[in-house]
Amino acid sequence: DEQFVRLWYHEMMREFNDRFNQAQDRNWFEETLKKSVNSDFNITTEFPLPKFNDFADRSGNYKECSMTDAEILKVCNDVLEDHNREAAKPLDIVLFQEAVDHLSAMSRILAMKRGHALLVGVKSSGRKSLARLSLHMASMEIFEIQITRTYNMNEWREDMKNLMKQCGSNDLPTGFVISDVQIVGSFQLEDISNLMINGEIPNLFERDEIEQIKADIIQNELLTDEDPWLLFTTRMKQNLHIILVFSPYGSIFKEFVLSFPALRTETTIDWFMPWSSDALDSVGKASLMRSSIGSPELKKSIVSVCVKIHKSVENASTKFFNETKRFTACTPSRYFELLSTFVKRVEQKQLQIDDQIHNYENGVEKIESTRVQIQFLSEQLDRDIPVLQEKRKEVEEMLKDLNVKKEEVEINKQEVKAQSDLAEDEAQKAAEINRVAQEKFAAAQPILK
Repeated sequence: DEQFVRLWYHEMMREFNDRFNQAQDRNWFEETLKKSVNSDFNITTEFPLPKFNDFADRSGNYKECSMTDAEILKVCNDVLEDHNREAAKPLDIVLFQEAVDHLSAMSRILAMKRGHALLVGVKSSGRKSLARLSLHMASMEIFEIQITRTYNMNEWREDMKNLMKQCGSNDLPTGFVISDVQIVGSFQLEDISNLMINGEIPNLFERDEIEQIKADIIQNELLTDEDPWLLFTTRMKQNLHIILVFSPYGSIFKEFVLSFPALRTETTIDWFMPWSSDALDSVGKASLMRSSIGSPELKKSIVSVCVKIHKSVENASTKFFNETKRFTACTPSRYFELLSTFVKRVEQKQLQIDDQIHNYENGVEKIESTRVQIQFLSEQLDRDIPVLQEKRKEVEEMLKDLNVKKEEVEINKQEVKAQSDLAEDEAQKAAEINRVAQEKFAAAQPILK
């Protein structure tokens, strides 16, 4: 039955292929599966990679999906919009085909009884965001802890009590999402291992707390003969799904997995491989859509160049590691930084160009106004030049008359001076005669008396 073979093929991909962290290993496994299908099941025709999930048709039943990749992507985007309308923390992500594959893998894990996931990938690869979205698709509550500088074992145990009460007492399907940066001590991983293996944490509740939980369950469920604590632990195992979000780089991941084997034996591993060129292209276009750096064709070209830059750095990083055994991370966050830096620099340059354009326009306006003024003055000058020339002629005629009159005035001046000199001599003579007459009069005065 071809449907059974497709299901078997899909399960092999999820159980084994998702554990590989190298592209060549995944390619080898996929080729081996295809050969096995041809040789062991006598199926010679190649069929596309089966797609199983429970969200494509919104039915909630985990089954093979016959929809195209574009149709499934549209459904996921619709669910993302629904989540962002309802959630207190909207998800600012861009979905692409690889993200849909991870959502399908997560839906499979959450549909399994006591299904737990180990999401392994670099920073900003979408592990936590896709985990939150997959929980929303499965209509499950999300539970997270808040790490502080003083976070210790007592606070951790209180968080675990709240988690177990939410799953056991309130009977709420819950996904407990925790990342490696939230691991502050080995006691957390020990308790997580116990939850995965046994469905409970030994000695977590005090006796009075257990009695209170029993009383609450009896009151809420109206139990008579059934053991309330057994119901609590059963619900815990059924409703709790632990999602570990780890980074593969550094020694911490290796130490965690080796020290606590349950992290790999009780979980389904999903490796987040480096984004493909299509994924980078989709994210880049969505990021540049919010900016105003040019036309859609220009944005497409910019994204294409950024994708080539990122992929070239990835290849150079791999070559550097093979030659020197020194690892340099080329994560999606670096790609986001490349895009944001480019957009920021372009916007800064646009502001500079806008300022230059503004200054240029002001300069052109000043030149135009100056040209108008010069034209006006030129026209006025053209009107005034004939008048000035006429005035000049009149002034020249006046100067000629003045020169003639000046000569006449000079002659009259000389004549007046000569007469003035003559009158002055006559006045001196008259004064001398008057003086002599006065002296004679003064001498004759006594005789007259």
